[in-house]
Amino acid sequence: GACRHCAKPISIRYPITEVVTALLMWLIYFNLGFSFLGLSLMILLPFMMASSLIDLEFLILPDDFTILLGVFGFANLVHQQFFSGFVLDPVHGFLMTLLCSVVYGGIGWALQFGFEKITGKEGLGWGDIKIFAVAGLW
Repeated sequence: GACRHCAKPISIRYPITEVVTALLMWLIYFNLGFSFLGLSLMILLPFMMASSLIDLEFLILPDDFTILLGVFGFANLVHQQFFSGFVLDPVHGFLMTLLCSVVYGGIGWALQFGFEKITGKEGLGWGDIKIFAVAGLW
């Protein structure tokens, strides 16, 4: 097909991305249904797919996506720790997950710092470090 506005051909990458995203959404639904975690992961998936593809092409991770992932990760954390009923000590679990977020971000920063000191080149950008920290929330 071609773009309706500029008539340029549409890359095969876009329909493949949509099919892969749809299959992954189906797998989430099949395994978790419309539970809070299932819905959280269904929200997470398209943002992670888009972030990954943007990063591959432009070597940048949009802050808007990272912030949204952090907000949804935090909401998921609060729900899991305080409202799901399967955690014995919700405050401890909550604090440990926040600590994981800080540690993951710190590991990303250490990798960036170390790689740059050794090679003189930037290996990870700040967007990568922020994604590491957000991953700690999930």
